[in-house]
Amino acid sequence: MGRINRYVFLFFLFLSLHLIFAYGFSSVFTLDSVIKWGIEHNNTIEDLIYKIDATKRTLQRIDAERDWQLNLSGKYGEDKTDLSLKATKYLTDTLNIQMSFSLNQDGNIGLSPQENVKNKAAITINERLYPAICDDMKKNYIKTYNELLKLKATLKWQRETVKRDIITKYLELLRLRELFEIDKVNYTFFQKKLDEAEALYEMKEIDKTELYTKRLNLKDAEYTLKQGKIKFEEAKRDFCEYIGISKDCHLDLTEKDPCIAKLQRDVDLFLQKRDLFSTLHDIHPDLISYGLDLELANKKIKWVEAEGKPRVDLKAEYNLSSGDFGVYLFLDYNILDSGSQHLKERDSIEELKKIEKDLSHKVKKIREEILSIENTIELDKLRIDEKRLAYEKAKYEEQLARSRLEGKTITDIDYQNTLIKLKKSYIELKGAKDTLFIDKLRLAQFGGYEIR
Repeated sequence: MGRINRYVFLFFLFLSLHLIFAYGFSSVFTLDSVIKWGIEHNNTIEDLIYKIDATKRTLQRIDAERDWQLNLSGKYGEDKTDLSLKATKYLTDTLNIQMSFSLNQDGNIGLSPQENVKNKAAITINERLYPAICDDMKKNYIKTYNELLKLKATLKWQRETVKRDIITKYLELLRLRELFEIDKVNYTFFQKKLDEAEALYEMKEIDKTELYTKRLNLKDAEYTLKQGKIKFEEAKRDFCEYIGISKDCHLDLTEKDPCIAKLQRDVDLFLQKRDLFSTLHDIHPDLISYGLDLELANKKIKWVEAEGKPRVDLKAEYNLSSGDFGVYLFLDYNILDSGSQHLKERDSIEELKKIEKDLSHKVKKIREEILSIENTIELDKLRIDEKRLAYEKAKYEEQLARSRLEGKTITDIDYQNTLIKLKKSYIELKGAKDTLFIDKLRLAQFGGYEIR
């Protein structure tokens, strides 16, 4: 019986450990794991990945349509039977090969004389000699591929934006948690002072006015504590919703996170060595998009101009059934179009000019945005200097208040207020440094910096 109990105990011990590892530890999120999780579960990123996959499938479909296609068609009736088998493949943008077999017979198969059966097997090569531009299927492939490149550029930019947003929200949550902890200590202090005051009041050593003062002090501390708790819980809920995790999970909030320290070093080094303006066209998704549109617009001009030129096609055909071989030239030219071609060409040129104008405007706006962030960073540095002076002043005031408390020239409540001011001043200094760090990440993104 004792052996059975031991096995039961071991079973439940193993089960408990399994549950702890599976559900307890897995819900603890460090900054690095939060960033990875947020990237994988962000709605915007998921939507972009879906569009990229769909665009890739479209390109694969176009490639498949340009590869070997085998088509079977036929007609069967009492008086006539037709059967056709055709295989086609595009070899280049202007060249395709076609192999065909056809069978024609008067009357039903098997009932008519053999001489009524006619069949033909042939190999045909078609090439567009002039103007040597790609076919519509290839044009569609080029347009679709451009869309894929745009989506990939947007996805890369969006990933970095989401990473930065997560870090921003993480640091904001960390500072709110620190303030909340201070408010809890402050509330405990004033609760203790009220308990002491009530005891003194019972012994008739203080009057009711002083008791009310202690109660008001506690209420004020309680209000501040409640306010801090609400702000922290709202920020945590917003943070958890943004990255797609449960609000009940445990977040390992620490400013000593190695991920933050590494990023701070890396981004400073990156900004020292990088010329942001020289690489804008290769990094910013809007500029990449305009660049691709500009390239496509130039191609469209050539395509439209080609439509107005005489078309010359070459066809070489070899009849396997008869052994006949023939080469043919085909000419197609619209002599009179009443100005339609000219208008098409004008539209394509105007489209190019508009893209060039929009691109120039976008470059200007992005440059202004970069300069604005650089100016903001300079202001951030001044704000840090201001907060550092305020913190040094608060430290001096705390030292002065401590000496006065020892000399009994001020009350312990006066000292507590000074101490709280010092702690909050330090948090404000760290918050100012956080703002500078985030703005540096914003600026570095324009140079292609990736948060790793």
